[in-house]
Amino acid sequence: MMLIFGLMLLLQTAACVEWNCSFNQSDPCYTALGDKLNLVMVRDASEYDLKLKKRIDNNKKVDQICRVKYSNKKECDLYNNRTEVTVINGTVLIKRVIRSDSGNYTLTLTDSDGRETSRDLQVIVEAPIGSVNVSIICSSSGVMRVSCSSEGDQLLYNWTLNGGPLMDGNSSIDLDEETDGNISCSVKNHVSHTQKTIRLQPCPGPDRFCSFNQSDSCYAAVGDKLNLLLVRDARDQELHLYKMLMDSRELEVFRIKNKEEKKHESIRNRSEFIFDNGTLIINRVIRADSGNYRLEFYHSDGSRTFKKHLLINIEAPIGSVEVTINCSSNQRSVFCSSDGDQLLYNWTLNGEILEQGPMNGNTTIQLNEGTDGDISCSVKNHFSHAQKTIRLKPCPGPVRFCSFNQTDPCYTALGDKLHLPMVLNAIEYDLKIRKKIYNTQDDPVCRVKQGRIKECDLNNNRTELTVINGTLIINRVIRADSGNYTLTLSHSDGTETSRDLQVIVEAPIGSVNVSIICSSSGVMRVSCSSEGDQLLYNWTLNGGPLMDGNSSIDLDERTDGDISCSVKNHVSHAQKTIRLKPCPGPTTAAVTSSLTSTSKQTSINVLKFSLIALGCFALVLILLFITLCYIYKKKQLKSTQAAAGGTELIYADISHEKRREKKNTESFQDANVEYAMVQLQTAKGN
Repeated sequence: MMLIFGLMLLLQTAACVEWNCSFNQSDPCYTALGDKLNLVMVRDASEYDLKLKKRIDNNKKVDQICRVKYSNKKECDLYNNRTEVTVINGTVLIKRVIRSDSGNYTLTLTDSDGRETSRDLQVIVEAPIGSVNVSIICSSSGVMRVSCSSEGDQLLYNWTLNGGPLMDGNSSIDLDEETDGNISCSVKNHVSHTQKTIRLQPCPGPDRFCSFNQSDSCYAAVGDKLNLLLVRDARDQELHLYKMLMDSRELEVFRIKNKEEKKHESIRNRSEFIFDNGTLIINRVIRADSGNYRLEFYHSDGSRTFKKHLLINIEAPIGSVEVTINCSSNQRSVFCSSDGDQLLYNWTLNGEILEQGPMNGNTTIQLNEGTDGDISCSVKNHFSHAQKTIRLKPCPGPVRFCSFNQTDPCYTALGDKLHLPMVLNAIEYDLKIRKKIYNTQDDPVCRVKQGRIKECDLNNNRTELTVINGTLIINRVIRADSGNYTLTLSHSDGTETSRDLQVIVEAPIGSVNVSIICSSSGVMRVSCSSEGDQLLYNWTLNGGPLMDGNSSIDLDERTDGDISCSVKNHVSHAQKTIRLKPCPGPTTAAVTSSLTSTSKQTSINVLKFSLIALGCFALVLILLFITLCYIYKKKQLKSTQAAAGGTELIYADISHEKRREKKNTESFQDANVEYAMVQLQTAKGN
């Protein structure tokens, strides 16, 4: 009985906590619901008439007032019918605070001279912290959610795990399902504080089922619940479960004989090992549970009736997947890593499969430095899977340096990192960089004061543009960065200095391609092409210079040797060399293309040859006729000389009258021919 009375007295004493506030304080007055509040108005109330008003509404008729004159309460509708409220020598005593005591109060002091002084105070009543409860919920997604709850107002939460701080402010926190240790939830408000600590245990994993009747291996994840079916009906069975060790020894892990279970000392203290009607249940498997197991059954007479082996593989599940990028001089390496055993990696770029295959530890894939898009690394093993996708961005180019002190233009390559020093010590100046587009006040400006950007519409929300100690740094240059810039330095004495700089952004040289075209006119044309801006070409043949400046060059078709095309601009340079060979002879295509003209010329040539042949034939006939006539006359002449001997020739003058051709022809056909004899008269002898 005395013990109960003592406990009640202790609880009553503990519940009655005093809070002291004053109208002289500037911060609010916090007090706990049910506690005692001492509200000091003035140290000596005998010198003042006091008026305490609780401001509820601007309408004075609604506001509640308590008047105190010479330390005695004269009128008070603030605490009507509340015996626990008294005023003692300028202090309002509230023995048990209620929620309605919260509010904004105004104290007015009127001294003997009639002067008034006002003071304000905000009173906030909060319910104290009750008992703290901590609960755990394990989700299927591998998250352990720990929640904290308590009664009270304006609660603030604080978490610690094994003494180390965690995230504050929330009533629940998400942890990895394998988290182990002591977690504490501390709850406080302005008037109280309490804490609760519990022991965390890893969440049980999903159920895995295996049997000694299966032919393939049994896979389970670390932390999973393994249900290992040994026998359908364990009654009247003598059962022995052995595990093969690395040194070829075997260990009897579990045995049932005469309905009594016996566990090896290695699992005896593991409460998660349970045998339930023929199934060995391991509520949370560990790596050491992996191995080659043998199960044997025996009859009561000692004869063995069953013997089977089963390989159990316990693998760590896939953890979080991390993808990182490393840029080199001409390519980028993408690394994928994750916790887990027997990992298989799979890569996709913008949905297209890149490469896959088994690997232990980290895996890497090489990409061109200009590759852009979404790359995904998918990691899996026998029972879990995870994936991480990141956005690829082109690798930053080499660093280029320019200065507003230089007179020639600043050339930089597209995608490069540009360092543009403005001044050595930016703290001494106010800097203003203007990009001259319209030469008006609307041109974009970047202002730097004491080394920091104050205003900048040059970058257009580009995070890669920064100012560090007087140097404008553009981590990745774009074409829009080209232009004419003016830097204005404002000195402490009000003087200004201006400097101009032209920035020219060029696309760098890409790969160089050299091609050859042979023409029918005996000319070999060699052409050179490449990506980039403001390209300049240079040619060499077998090391000797050729004509510069053009993207193509004409050579003799029999030219042989090594020809090189060198391409450069202000920011890069590249070259390609190929082996020249003499152009081949006419091709079938050339012959085909000339068939039409040849066929046209054939008829002309035939006509020419026919005319020549006819002319030659006529000439032969003429010569033959002349020859025959000559032979005939020669014979006639010989016969005449032989007949005449010494006779004298008498010549007759025969005239012939020409007639029309037609009549002449008819006379040859119809008229009789007359012959005249010419006689040779012998000469007289003298």
